[in-house]
Amino acid sequence: LGELADRLGKGEIDTLLIVGGNPAYDAPADLDFAGLVGKAKTSIRLALHEDETSAVCTWHVPGLHALESWDVVQTNGWISPVQPMIQPLFGGMGKLELLGRLGGMSAVDEMAVCERCFQTLPNRDPKTTWRTFLHEGVARAGQVSAFPDAVVSPAGGLGLVEAIAGAKADLSAGNLEIRFTPDASVFDGRFANNGWMQECPDPLTKLTWDNAAIVSPRTARELGLSLGDVVKLELNGLSIEIAVMAMPGVADFSVTLPLGYGRKKGGPLAEGMGFDVYPLRTTAAMGLAVGGKATKTGKVYPLATTQEHWTIAEHHIVDEQVAKRGIVREGTVAEYKAEPGFVERMGVEKPTSLPIYTPPALNGVNQWGMAVDLNTCTGCNGCVVACQAENNVPIVGKDEVIRGREMHWLRIDRYFHGADPEGEVTAALEPMMCQHCEMAPCEPVCPVNATVHDQEGLNGMVYNRCIGTRYCSNNCPYKVRRFNFFDWNKGTIRESGRAPFDGEIGPDPMRGFSTPQIFQPPMQELLRMQKNPDVTVRMRGVMEKCTFCVQRIKHAEVAVKVAAGQSTPGIVPEGMLQSACQQACPTGAIVFGNLADPESAVSKLKKSPRNYEVLGNLNTKPRTTYLARIRNENPALASSSSVDSAGHGSEGHGMAEGGSAGHEEGGR
Repeated sequence: LGELADRLGKGEIDTLLIVGGNPAYDAPADLDFAGLVGKAKTSIRLALHEDETSAVCTWHVPGLHALESWDVVQTNGWISPVQPMIQPLFGGMGKLELLGRLGGMSAVDEMAVCERCFQTLPNRDPKTTWRTFLHEGVARAGQVSAFPDAVVSPAGGLGLVEAIAGAKADLSAGNLEIRFTPDASVFDGRFANNGWMQECPDPLTKLTWDNAAIVSPRTARELGLSLGDVVKLELNGLSIEIAVMAMPGVADFSVTLPLGYGRKKGGPLAEGMGFDVYPLRTTAAMGLAVGGKATKTGKVYPLATTQEHWTIAEHHIVDEQVAKRGIVREGTVAEYKAEPGFVERMGVEKPTSLPIYTPPALNGVNQWGMAVDLNTCTGCNGCVVACQAENNVPIVGKDEVIRGREMHWLRIDRYFHGADPEGEVTAALEPMMCQHCEMAPCEPVCPVNATVHDQEGLNGMVYNRCIGTRYCSNNCPYKVRRFNFFDWNKGTIRESGRAPFDGEIGPDPMRGFSTPQIFQPPMQELLRMQKNPDVTVRMRGVMEKCTFCVQRIKHAEVAVKVAAGQSTPGIVPEGMLQSACQQACPTGAIVFGNLADPESAVSKLKKSPRNYEVLGNLNTKPRTTYLARIRNENPALASSSSVDSAGHGSEGHGMAEGGSAGHEEGGR
């Protein structure tokens, strides 16, 4: 890229073709790539969306999505076809077609190009035909694409790691380390126009719709900074302004800058959200640099973080109350070997009072349950977005998230273990969804019987009955119910004064002022295509929550009944059914299945000595249980920040017990 920038600056490039990428936005700042594109006589850009690079090019060619196009990929002697999943929605041109046209090929149909590539590939197995190749999805192609062994040696003198390590000894409030990292949601900015990703809370900061300069509590204290304070961050003569957020566990005098925000062009959800940190990132410091300086500007920027929405604490690290109640249970390998059942004694006493009502009879053929293994959960948020896609969960926008009205049915709770927020801490992550309690506190308080228990142990929601009293949410100790304050499916509301959405502006009778609507009629059709037709689209005033993907359950039960020629449902066999969160989990931490089958994976997990109920002392008898995390720490690195043998620790995000706090405004 540096060589290309140099040749552009010298006027040596007549025609510049940019396929994908967005170098005008994310190229190193010292290259000034956006300014150099105009040096070429003609610049052509092929991309799915118009963005910052399209704006400086002569031509923008609408591209195809990866799911709409053909390709052939190869690695280490194997080739594989990439076939389109859908027909192109808006026409457009694939990269193979564009390159074929520019190369003077007679046939530029993408499938024909791929077949020609396959037929002319050297060392191809002659027994493998094109149709066989498509059917099998892979073919041996000799060693034509084998990568040569890399030879790596020091360049002489101090390497970057050694130089940084030496400089870090002198880090201070006036000499900061600057670290650039892809954002957990929008990556390098390519997903910035995706509302699901924008509203998905960061696994650790719990920040949505924004990025921020992440610093340690000590760094924030020495610089006199609070949450949302805007600083001028300077590095090697370059500067940006960005809001600050302090988080335990960050190295002192180190500033982490997530990439991918501050987009100026790229779609209504991308533009104007967050801060562009690329102007600080140069070819000499692509990953990290030292010598940064932060100066408080006096401005305050609102950050939408979900961290404190359901917590009973006022700070990130608080007393031992939550750990003593056994919400998050952890231990070491040594503890587990010495006492495999140590998890049981970490919880509080079992309830001695009688239940307030008799639970319904569970006489269904199938009994559904879930187990979540905290040992393998990485907090990646894959389950959160999968649930949102499967169940038509809407986005609500930054301003509504600030009000605590996000609609996610599943969240990742984050806890810190450690006595001092400025000391060493360890983080624990715990997926939290409706627990489907057999003695659910939400059910007896609903005046219209909208939340009910079925014969298979599911705590269901009858949306047509719900009148929005929110009694169920106030009575839920896990705080996993969501209330539709608005009819989000008619258009998500955004009230920010920055970069308003294009679209019709009309009064909202619930708010008394005008609110921009994102989706115009042409977009409404696409929005309907995005919805899952098997799941009801909820309206304003309705409570909703996790249903264990009941639509998938019913599909499987009907399929079993039809296959057996029965009039009543039969037992759904193991492996036939997965919930959306289970299907998306890359580590297999979430296991859903039939508890009526003693050989099912979920039944076996619930027999593990690590299995426990969150807030089991409330006698709710949840169908969702957790397997305690076992840490295998290096004794030389382990510190007192780890949870001790009694399960004591500190909490940074939890839920309120009983009805002491609520998700909605009326319950706070």
